[in-house]
Order: sequence, then C-alpha cells, then structure tokens
Amino acid sequence: MLERFKPLPTNPNVLRRLCDEFLADRNKQLTDSLIGFKSLEEWQGQDVFFEKYVLSKRLLSPDELIQLDTWSNGGYWYGVTKDGIYHLIDKVEEIESVEMGVTHTLRAGECSDEYLLMSGQDSEGDFMYFGGFTARLNDNPHFDFKFKGDFKSQLKDARLAREMAINGTLWVEDIPLFQGIKFNEATLDDMNERIENLEKVVNLLDLLSVKVPLIPNEMMDFEFDQLGRLGASLMDGKEVPLGVPDDDLVNLNMEFTKGRIKAIAMRGENNAYRLCDPLEKGYVCALSNHPDDALANIAPLPTFFLLNREDYCRAMNLDTQKLKEALEEVSIVEANAEAACYKLLDMILAYDDGAVCSSELLQCCLLIAEKLCGLEGSSEAYRVNRAQILKRMDKMTAEIEDDLREIALSSQSDQAKASAYILLNDHAMAEKCIKNIPEQARAEFEKWPIVNLLNGELSAKQAFETKGTRAIKIMQRKKNSSN
Repeated sequence: MLERFKPLPTNPNVLRRLCDEFLADRNKQLTDSLIGFKSLEEWQGQDVFFEKYVLSKRLLSPDELIQLDTWSNGGYWYGVTKDGIYHLIDKVEEIESVEMGVTHTLRAGECSDEYLLMSGQDSEGDFMYFGGFTARLNDNPHFDFKFKGDFKSQLKDARLAREMAINGTLWVEDIPLFQGIKFNEATLDDMNERIENLEKVVNLLDLLSVKVPLIPNEMMDFEFDQLGRLGASLMDGKEVPLGVPDDDLVNLNMEFTKGRIKAIAMRGENNAYRLCDPLEKGYVCALSNHPDDALANIAPLPTFFLLNREDYCRAMNLDTQKLKEALEEVSIVEANAEAACYKLLDMILAYDDGAVCSSELLQCCLLIAEKLCGLEGSSEAYRVNRAQILKRMDKMTAEIEDDLREIALSSQSDQAKASAYILLNDHAMAEKCIKNIPEQARAEFEKWPIVNLLNGELSAKQAFETKGTRAIKIMQRKKNSSN
C-alpha cells in the first residue's frame, strides 16, 4: 500500500519547528532499544514505571497549542521515569479538536461563580464553552445553553443564565466577554421554577452531605422517588408512607444507581414514617459482640456504627465532620471500644472493596483509629489499624514505621508481628509469622483487611481531590476498524 507524504510547509518558521520537533523526538526515542510503541502494561511488565506522561510538541507561541494546524502531524506520547528517561508509548494522529481551559470567575448581574472556561478549535472553527454554555465564534456566531451535569452544576448554570438573560452581558473577572446575549423564550419561561426545584434538591443533598454527583438525566424514576421521600421528611418535616414491614423502627436503605443513603424510619400516625439521618449526631445505638451482655453494660455509640460493610461501601453521604461531632456527643470508651474496633475493620474492608466515598471513608477510619489509640495507646491492634489506614493514605511516617518495628520485634502475638511486617513491606518475614499462627486463628487472620496489603488485592484506588485551575484536552479522531 502506498502512503502519500504531506507536502512540507512553505512557512520557514513552521518548517524550522517541524525540524526541531523531529530532532527532539529522535533524541527522546534513542533511549528505547526497539522501534515501535509499547503499551503501559508492556512497560510495567519490564519493571518500567512512569512518574508523569508527556505529549511532545514544539510551539512557536502559546496560542499555537489550540490551533489544529499545529497538530497536523500529530504528536508523540511519552512516559517519563523518575530518572527523567523518556519511553515511547504512542503517537496521537488525526486530531479533530484541541482546547485549553483556565478557571475564571464569571459574572452576570448579581450572579458570579467560578467556571473552567474552555476555548479551542475544531473543524467548524473556534469555540468556547463552560458549564452548559457553548459559544461558536466564526462566520455564524451564536450562544447556546442547555442543562447538563449534576444537580449542583445545573443550579449554578441556571442562576447565571437567568442573570445573563436579564442583563445581556457576561463578564470574565472585570472584562465583558459576551454582550447582547439572548436566549430563546422557551428556555427561560420556566427558569425561576426550575431554579426553585433545583434549590430544594441541592439543599437536601447538602443536608445529607452527599458526595456523589447525581445527574438528573441519568437517574431512574425510583431515584427521584427516593429523593422526594427524603426531602418531604427531612426538609418539610412530613411523615411519608413506606413499603416496609409494619415495624415501629426500620433500618432503611434508600438505594440509588450510584450508591446508597441510609435512613432510620420511625413510625408515626397512619403507618407513615418520619425519616432520620443516622450519620447526624443525636442518635445512638448499642452494639455488642457478646449476645449475653446485659444492655445496661453496653455503652452506646453513634448510629454511624449501625452501618455494615456493604453500607460503608455504598454510602454516598459519609462525612468526617458529622462523625467527629457525633463522637464528641457520644464518645468511644472502654465499654464500647471492642465493638468500635470491629466496625473499623468493616470500614477498612469496605474501602478495599471500592467504596463509593473512598476518600471520606478513609478519613472516618482514621478518626476512629485515633480515638481508639487515644483510649489505649499501648494496644498493638489499635496501633496496627491506625498504621494500615495511613498506609492506604500514603501517609506513613518514620515515627509510625519505628513503632511497627517495635511491634515486629517485641510482640508476643504472631498476628501483630505479621501485620507489622506487612506494613513495613517485609513480606517474607510476614509470611513466616503467618505460618506460625495456629490453623483456626490463621483462617480468621486471613479475613482481616491487613492481608489485602500483603496480597495486593486492593480494588479501590486512593483519589486525591484537587482543584484544577488549568486543563488541556486533545480529541483524536476514532479510527475505523476493518474485518
């Protein structure tokens, strides 16, 4: 098959850039011993790991970054090791759009908010967009708006759109970005009602501390029904009918596609129920691992501890601050510490299962672990649990490692010694200690979350929430496949 070469550009500056780019890519690719590309998995199979990824492109000016002509000959993707060595991964070709964005404060009338303002170029020309707003900037300039994203994003857009419709001007910082803006009347007729309805849902989600973005366009009817019941009871103080067993107190799962909201339902009049948020302070439960314990001998805990492993995994509204306030009201004490510790293990296992609110769950774990250590600082179990949480957070310190070495060298418990060695990444010594554990106790030990760190079975990835101020996006045209 013949391949046609594109003619060289006549602009000497562009030609110079292409030559410089060719030489730079050649020098980067001389580090590899093969001609061609390797996937990330293939590099990792050769024990080559990357600290960052680079898309190589020479520019004459920053503006060229979002011009399609700049990308006419594509660009190479490289992985860069911690030693600064470049390895070739792929080449990006047939670019159909490029765009770049910076966070700005946008203002219209009395409404102002932060948006990631994206601008770029595609086959139709120049464009700009932010939230649900899109502006085409070429021969037929026009400004469009549609509701998209989660409830909070839609409310944010709706408030800005209403002010834009009233004032006709959109400002970025103190500069008028667009003037004479007009929306079709059909879009704006019900804007006030739309904003009012969105505010009710957003206020409910804030009250519940829901961390997962719920996108109306993706939700099922039953999910809207769940929000309706929660809002009617928690926001409006009404009792709501529930299709549940005829009990005075119901531990209720409000299921959503993306997770779960836990509720306690207390029966009122006419078999209707008042819903309560068990993650709020003011509610307690009594837990014991010993069924013969008298209720009077069991110290209560916040109803946060009423959740089980599946609840912690699917909960969309875990909140560290709420747990902290609940524990200030009802503390972990000697009489409930064992029950709290077992719940902590369930929480860590839920994180390893891939919890919906993984970062928040891990923060809750650390809060409980530190409370337990504060109660009994000499406990090896409490110290190991705090350390394994910090390990998952990638926040291990020299002080924690020294404490683990002390446990590994001086503990009388093979379980504690094995756990310490796992956290110190000495898996050979950990395996030896595990073999010394009696068979029945070993079977129990292997159910503990610490073993996940030994076996490398973590499915949840620690996600760090960072506020981005700049974004660059390059869209590659999909290649047609042939049989």
